[in-house]
Amino acid sequence: SAGGIKVGQNLEGLTVRATLRDVLADNTIEVSDDCLWATAWREMPLPSIGRRGRGSWLVVDGGDEAGATLVQELKARGMDARRLPPRMAIGSLDNCSGVVLLAMRTASFADMDAENLQTDVVDLCRRANDIALAALRQSQPTRLVVVTSGAQQVDGSENHADGVAQAALWGWRNSLALEHPELRAKAVDLDPDAGPTGLSMLADELIADDEDERIAYRHNRRVVARLAR
Repeated sequence: SAGGIKVGQNLEGLTVRATLRDVLADNTIEVSDDCLWATAWREMPLPSIGRRGRGSWLVVDGGDEAGATLVQELKARGMDARRLPPRMAIGSLDNCSGVVLLAMRTASFADMDAENLQTDVVDLCRRANDIALAALRQSQPTRLVVVTSGAQQVDGSENHADGVAQAALWGWRNSLALEHPELRAKAVDLDPDAGPTGLSMLADELIADDEDERIAYRHNRRVVARLAR
């Protein structure tokens, strides 16, 4: 809602049917504004947190500097943190408070064709799915946080084409959240221009353990996804 309260609805008996583009373009059709909803990004500062946190986090990445930096940021805040490549992480989730999948490394959009883009999407979602299945096998389900960069368009001025493949992970997370709410799956989209500052904000986000599940950071601002008319 506009006041920052998450609103949930259960749908029953939903019917979907195909229509023609020309019909949708017909201006004579009246559609009530009450029927139209869209995702809106609302500024929502992170709740106040202490300087030091508790728990253990596993950072899963492809071996880039972002993973090492995030581990350092978490340790500086009193957290136990380590990083592993995806294959090793699957069997290493014991006693973890949460696992962070850093998915920022994809090929430049300018270097992609449709086939390469599809390959990147499949690889990212398969990697995330393997981690989720490992988390579900734990006696205490491990929280899963997927981190992208430039995968969401927070305002109309953005044009981060390199985040296209990563955007698929947001759809995957939405499905996971419905099927396995016990994982408390969260998606965080970092500002592509923030550099190490973005990872510092991400560390604070992990420690706060806030209930919001779709979050983006832009220009040092934290925004959350809400449905709005």
